[in-house]
Amino acid sequence: MLIINFTPFFLKKFLKKSVIFFICTIFLISLVAAQTYKLGIATIPEDKIFDIGSSIQIKVTLYDENNNPVNDDVQVVLKDLRDAIILEKTIKSNIGFEEITLNQDILSGEGKIIAKYKDSQITESFFISENEKVKFEIQDGKLIITNTGNLLIKEKYT
Repeated sequence: MLIINFTPFFLKKFLKKSVIFFICTIFLISLVAAQTYKLGIATIPEDKIFDIGSSIQIKVTLYDENNNPVNDDVQVVLKDLRDAIILEKTIKSNIGFEEITLNQDILSGEGKIIAKYKDSQITESFFISENEKVKFEIQDGKLIITNTGNLLIKEKYT
């Protein structure tokens, strides 16, 4: 039995070039999608020990794989020792320090600064110093003691 191929030569050549182009395109897209970035976090004060209600300054550096600076928006999240979000903010990378004021109700202890850009992320630890404050009041003949500091009090007094 004789099989005759009626596909014109130019069509075969075109299909071959299309397949090669498609494979090259997929390869280039995967290179761009797989790009990693280097993030850095700097703070003032540098020791990363913060007081409640104080202003801190945060700077995020961002570089591509070839150590070229990337100036773009970076998502920054501050979390306390219970992993509760203290603050979420978008900061421009490589620009300068961004000032942030910490709330009065942050628990003392170790927290995290997390900077995220696309698929890259960096986490740095910081510490919120203790603030031992109480408020004394007398209401209806009873002494009421209220914790106004940032220490977690587990004991109950009567």
